[in-house]
Amino acid sequence: MLQARLEELEAKLNSTPSEPQVKYQVPEELKALIENPQTLAILNENIADKPLATLVMEQFWQENPWATSESMIREGLRRQYPDIDFDIPENLGLSDVEFAQLEWKGEAYRKQQMDEQAQLRGQLEQAMNIEQPAPIDNEAINAEWAARVDNGLNGYKPTDLALNIPGYEFPKLDLAKVQELAYSENAPLMVDPNTGFVWPNMEAATALAELAHLKAQIPAMLDAAKRAAPREAVQAINQTLNNQAPLPNSMNQTFSSQNGQSGPRIGGMRIVGVSKDF
Repeated sequence: MLQARLEELEAKLNSTPSEPQVKYQVPEELKALIENPQTLAILNENIADKPLATLVMEQFWQENPWATSESMIREGLRRQYPDIDFDIPENLGLSDVEFAQLEWKGEAYRKQQMDEQAQLRGQLEQAMNIEQPAPIDNEAINAEWAARVDNGLNGYKPTDLALNIPGYEFPKLDLAKVQELAYSENAPLMVDPNTGFVWPNMEAATALAELAHLKAQIPAMLDAAKRAAPREAVQAINQTLNNQAPLPNSMNQTFSSQNGQSGPRIGGMRIVGVSKDF
């Protein structure tokens, strides 16, 4: 039973993070903007310096999505403006009337793009304008810390170990040790996911203190069994430390004869059966 409890406490502590992990949560509005490729493309464009020919082709593609390549866009514009020449940036090879008409449409499209770009930038700035947290009330934090420690201590249920070792009584865990740990720099911590505040992890603190307490009692258990040395004591401590009944021939083995054998360990010390021949 003791070995099982030790393994249970060690597993609980191994599953508890040693350091609190507080992660910044990106607001959903901001995430939707920065993860949209189209949004990033618009924000990164230098719309003011776009040539008129580029604006005309982009506008044509927006109004005619069937044109899926640049050659199709150019061909579609030639059907509307047979004399258009994209290699003549001054007037695109058009008459004054045709060029004025095309330039008016192109500049209107430029303004539309710039307005959309400005609107997206405004949305980004608004999404990034995260409200500053209120000043931390240290007295309230200290009071909450103390309340969590007290609640953890009040809710602690000591382990009931039926050791049955003559002359030995398992001592209770001193909760002052748990309290001392909870207020120390080595206190196990937890993070409140709603507020981001760090609090003492009392479940881990009690498990850590109890684990140290149980391991510290092993020499006293062995000494008590050695003094008593009846068959019942040997069987009890074997069952307790190894969480199983002793082998039939284990009663005739000595401590030194088992020292090199494999077996369960606690804190680096191998657990062995207790011989009646101390």
